[in-house]
Amino acid sequence: MKYLAALLLVVSSSAFSLEKGGSMPEFALTNVDGSATTSSAEVSRSKLTYVDFWATWCGPCKQSFPFMNALVEKYGAKGLTVTAISLDEDTSEVAPFLKSVPANFGVFYGDADDIGEKVQPPGMPSSALIDENGKIVALHTGYNDKIAAQVEAEIEALLK
Repeated sequence: MKYLAALLLVVSSSAFSLEKGGSMPEFALTNVDGSATTSSAEVSRSKLTYVDFWATWCGPCKQSFPFMNALVEKYGAKGLTVTAISLDEDTSEVAPFLKSVPANFGVFYGDADDIGEKVQPPGMPSSALIDENGKIVALHTGYNDKIAAQVEAEIEALLK
């Protein structure tokens, strides 16, 4: 509940606590099936990582999952990793969501209050593109065709 109040406050200010050129803050994550734990630093260690912050109650988030699947299919072999981090306080909703909207990428959850406080997504979904040095190179809020095209253009430019 604290995270929801914080999200509403942040939405009104429309500012990520993440910044271009900065790094992903450290927080603990659990694989969606509960089989493994990791950290935000571990999930963003590849040539290029697209990290999506989402929630089961978010309509645009549901629409973005097929896009993220397509990113993995098109750019995974070239070095792109896609990771989705649920900000749901009730993580029991994540598995049913994924049955209706499958993901062929890593899906994690953690302490929604901790992650929300450290990331402060201005809306849902919110995403960060992280380069091979762990630096944030792009930030996006929301999901629509225009944002999808922009993300894909950024990925293509960074994988060259």
